Amino acid sequence: FIVVHPATFIIRLARLSNGNILVLTSKGIFRIENNKLIKMNINGLPDGYYYCLAERSDGSYFVGAKGAVYQINNNSVINKFVMNSYANKLIYSIYCDKKNNIWFSILGKGFFLIPSGSNKILNLGEKMGLENTQIDGFYEDKEENIWISTFGKGVFCLNNLYLRNYSEKDGLTNNNVNCIEKEKSGK
Repeated sequence: FIVVHPATFIIRLARLSNGNILVLTSKGIFRIENNKLIKMNINGLPDGYYYCLAERSDGSYFVGAKGAVYQINNNSVINKFVMNSYANKLIYSIYCDKKNNIWFSILGKGFFLIPSGSNKILNLGEKMGLENTQIDGFYEDKEENIWISTFGKGVFCLNNLYLRNYSEKDGLTNNNVNCIEKEKSGK
């Protein structure tokens, strides 16, 4: 039994590798101590709704809020990824793979990738035609394939993390490609 302030909504529980359980709420991030929620004072993290959490192998973790993903280490925000185009949309699901790439979805707006060591946000949902799809979760199997579960469009498996899709947007004259060959020059 955990004591919760009546105006605080618990959104998700997340267990870190050190065994600590963090509670993502409508009022910020809490930890459980003696069956009570104790507010974590994380430098640089505003109070507000937090919806998802993923831990990285270096001990830092990422939390999703409205329009932003925060990276936290030693009770301080060390990086912030802002989605200006989706400022009022929820970061719904987040996952850190074995290579420390960060995958996340925005409620009803597809999914994105922050490559390890980069501050660039790649819109993979758009590249795969899933920009208006609800992405519910991510999973990495033993072969390092990333499985993506959707609401209404099944499950997708990415077996090449750096999948590149070329289309008319990239300069092709047509999106109907019937065959592919390699030139002697290697192109």
